[in-house]
Amino acid sequence: MVTARCKHQMRCLSSGLLLALLSCVGKAGAEPLKFFTEHSPPGEYLAEDGQVKGPTVELIRILQQRLQDEGPIEIYPWARAVQLASQEPNAVLFETVRNSLREDKYQWVGPLKIHEITLYGRSSNSKNANSRPIACDYRDSAVLSQIRQLGYQENRDLVVTIKAGECNELLLKGRVDLVALNQLVFAELNQQLAAQQDSLKPVHKLAAARLYMAFSPKIAPERVARWQQALLDSYRDGTMRGLYQHIYSEAMIQQLEQLAASPATPAQ
Repeated sequence: MVTARCKHQMRCLSSGLLLALLSCVGKAGAEPLKFFTEHSPPGEYLAEDGQVKGPTVELIRILQQRLQDEGPIEIYPWARAVQLASQEPNAVLFETVRNSLREDKYQWVGPLKIHEITLYGRSSNSKNANSRPIACDYRDSAVLSQIRQLGYQENRDLVVTIKAGECNELLLKGRVDLVALNQLVFAELNQQLAAQQDSLKPVHKLAAARLYMAFSPKIAPERVARWQQALLDSYRDGTMRGLYQHIYSEAMIQQLEQLAASPATPAQ
């Protein structure tokens, strides 16, 4: 004979199983995220074997596994990556500078990196004080607006290229005078200039660039929040440090770890 107490326990058990099943169905029914990025070594690049690699890519893959929220990571020229991401309801674009112009277009997870940005010129530049130097940056760069705010204008003293890295080539060829660089790219370009018996000199410090994963606004906020928490956990448990420490500066790694240790959410 089934007692009233047993019936109650069975109903509770059935209710719990139903909730668990609904949770599993909801997770299984979610569309996979599609990650879009550009060839921008060392963080993310297309390797000779055709695979997308780099420390940022590896960090994202670890987060995918921890969250059981895996999806493809595809690499394109930046303008194409942005276009494709805008067409996909479950798109994630990285690494994306977060600023006021982009704030409302995405949901943000990060920062993945924090880079100090400075305008540099060649030490050998002999232009006189009355000759304004020619600055250079690439289209869709978040730094470009800062350069324009300094008074540089296209068709006068500002060259805007299509791809990242083209300005560095123009500087090496002597066709532009100023380029915006973080410390990692600075070291690489400075080494190239050494072959020309020249070096880089800082001209104007710009605002630091914080790089994020930009999630489509159509992705459920709860899903985005789980990614943010998983990223912070990777900063606390040493995962990020293990991937970054042989490539990026100790100062930047410590900044990220300090943000994760703070009560405030870094994405805010």
